[in-house]
Amino acid sequence: MKKFSQILADFRGKNILIVGDVMTDHYLYGTVGRNSPEAPVPVLLAQKDEYRLGGAANVAHNIFKLGGNPLLVSMCGFDDKGENLIRLLNESGISSEGLVRAKEYPTTEKLRVIDKQNKQLIRLDFERSDDITGVLEDELISKFDEYFKSANAVIISDYAKGVMSPQFIRYVVERCSEIPVFVDPKPKHKEFYKNAFLLTPNEKEAAEMVGVDEITDANCDEIGKRLSIELNSNVIITRGKKGMKAYMKDDGTFEVPTKAEEVFDVTGAGDTVISTVALAYASGADVLESCQIANLAAHVVISKFGTETSTVDEISKLL
Repeated sequence: MKKFSQILADFRGKNILIVGDVMTDHYLYGTVGRNSPEAPVPVLLAQKDEYRLGGAANVAHNIFKLGGNPLLVSMCGFDDKGENLIRLLNESGISSEGLVRAKEYPTTEKLRVIDKQNKQLIRLDFERSDDITGVLEDELISKFDEYFKSANAVIISDYAKGVMSPQFIRYVVERCSEIPVFVDPKPKHKEFYKNAFLLTPNEKEAAEMVGVDEITDANCDEIGKRLSIELNSNVIITRGKKGMKAYMKDDGTFEVPTKAEEVFDVTGAGDTVISTVALAYASGADVLESCQIANLAAHVVISKFGTETSTVDEISKLL
């Protein structure tokens, strides 16, 4: 078993291919001083706005900040939001060469309006979420083929915003028979993830994938094992304050309790988990060690506001 410090050191230079839905997270900050005379809503005096990488782009950013080499394949629109996304990627040290530009699709953006107490007042989503087909799908497959042979691991970051069509998901999983594929899933695509190395659904996603109302302490093991058997994959259910529960294909099960003492903002925590698990495994950790390191990384990001990342130094301080 490698020591955690050595695993973290080995993050450097690992090629992690990320395919999925990129987006920008736009934060508009201001002060609420009165209610509108036009409707029973507050009036926000806008004071500052901020853009951060979101979705699969945030996964790539996490990989980069941890010392890995992200290879990003995705799609954005021919619009101002797309130009802004590309600028953010380039400023963050992440190549945008793997992006397909699409006239038919807008660039996905989530706009959050925040008051001075960091309370989110409303979120506005700009997107088109129907699955890609035809030429766009072919272009994404071509971009994927350029990168996958040099990848130490592949991450599918599925936000159900159109990039990960059923056909593209199956292509990625089948093409990577000798490369571990890690999936941050969406329930509607469940059947297409079969034979991926590892899935990381949260409680809500896991419940929806098997058709139950919620995950509880009483049914978690049954559901986790069922998903693992049905998909022939290792499954990690992320349970918020309760940590993670893993269900292995060999029928092994283990639990990693959370280290978080205070949860400030869970935005992007799933991106951090999938990024760190994949990077740790590609660096020689086993699944348990990968989960333990990812748990520390998640502790770092949920103690910050907004879409955030962690670094090796921040994780090392928690060892």
